Amino acid sequence: YLVKPLPADELKARVGAILRRRFWGVAEAAAEGSPPAAAPKAQIAQLLVQLADLISPGAANRSFQVVSAAQWLAENLGMRPEERPHLDLAAQLHEIGKAGLPPRLARSRSTPLPRQDFETFRAYAAVSHVLLRNIDLFEHPAVLIRHLFENWDGSGVPDHLHQGRIPLGSRILRLLVDFFDDLDAVSNPAARKKTLETLQSRMALLYDPAVFLALLQYVQHHLDASLA
Repeated sequence: YLVKPLPADELKARVGAILRRRFWGVAEAAAEGSPPAAAPKAQIAQLLVQLADLISPGAANRSFQVVSAAQWLAENLGMRPEERPHLDLAAQLHEIGKAGLPPRLARSRSTPLPRQDFETFRAYAAVSHVLLRNIDLFEHPAVLIRHLFENWDGSGVPDHLHQGRIPLGSRILRLLVDFFDDLDAVSNPAARKKTLETLQSRMALLYDPAVFLALLQYVQHHLDASLA
């Protein structure tokens, strides 16, 4: 049971305790040669998405939209099938690190933030990575989340990776997280067009051009078609 507003340290401790209990039970079952009562990955992912939604209202809806679009982009950009589940989990779980942000930033959209606040805001990807990296089931998604704010031109963080050195999953997330930042704008054709124009102006600076073109196709085939 958690009382809002959520203290970041308490939330991290609670999540850690839940994960330890869940994985301890799985380890015990494996040691005894019996299957665990339930596969933990989907259950734990859902728990973390719900926690992220408490921390940053709308996170669950955003993750649903990002997962759906990421699956389409990954297939159309030729991502290897064995890598796609990692992208799905990264798309679901990337906002859990907002537990480490000041509450006013955890509840904010990224696009209207002043530069100084945005520098603090984007640190949530590093916190998400730290929370997830030591859990075997989430090790690979954690790497994709770590590089969420790398930029195509090498100006991003944390490692200043450049172009193809950035994992494809991270490049996909980089664009989709910004596109679905404001779900009201995405659902409004005029506002969505303006958002895409803004994203296009940052193509080859922040975003992989091929990923942006794939997003345009996704919008045309799915979002625009659904409103036709």
